[in-house]
Amino acid sequence: MNDLARLTATELLAGYRDGGVSPVEATRAALDAIEAIEAADHRVNAFVLVDPEGALAAAKESETRWRAGRPLGSGDGVPASVKDILYTRGWPTLRGTVLIDGNGPWPDDAPAVARLRETGAVLLGKTTTPELGWKGVTDSPRHGATGRTHDLLLTPTLPITAFAKGRDTPEDRPSADWTGWTPYTYPFNMSQQPAASVPCGFTSAGLPVGLQIVGPRHADALVLRAARAYERATDWTSAAPRRRPTR
Repeated sequence: MNDLARLTATELLAGYRDGGVSPVEATRAALDAIEAIEAADHRVNAFVLVDPEGALAAAKESETRWRAGRPLGSGDGVPASVKDILYTRGWPTLRGTVLIDGNGPWPDDAPAVARLRETGAVLLGKTTTPELGWKGVTDSPRHGATGRTHDLLLTPTLPITAFAKGRDTPEDRPSADWTGWTPYTYPFNMSQQPAASVPCGFTSAGLPVGLQIVGPRHADALVLRAARAYERATDWTSAAPRRRPTR
């Protein structure tokens, strides 16, 4: 797998500006990575459609713009994929269900896809989605289940910091349901996957921040080993949050 496939958008754009990397090279690397991963483990099943010809044609157009010093925008030449829940001009949008006719026609882009095109992004293909996007686990009757090549998933533990005691939800949240402020944690209770939260730093206000480590089902020992390895490699577990001054 070419290392170009692992570069961030910011790194790719810097390479395009100085001529060290071309959009065509980056697109070929991304396409090679998709092919290699799917060939190595068919259980990954991440893409429902890959369009090498269309992607390389778009990459060549982007390369021409960069050489002329006229990129379309901040995403020009950056390889991207579209989840198969969003309309994409020229490609079927099947949404994981057998209820949609794959023959189309498909004349329109969803707003998010249109914005990608406007900035010059190179669309590689469409990725899997749960049927009609209704749940957090990616399997569908049309395309089957999607797996991972990596054993662990890393997410923030929470999208917010600690709120006032004596409350079930933050004061500014419209929902009184605790699931409204725990979107990164409760889905793994539903999918029965082991997860651990470890300290990973503090906000500018001195409040603690957590890193969540999620593993496959029945891989509790793997998650615990990873959490312990992270604790040993950092000093966050011994750091104390700053106390807020009392009024």
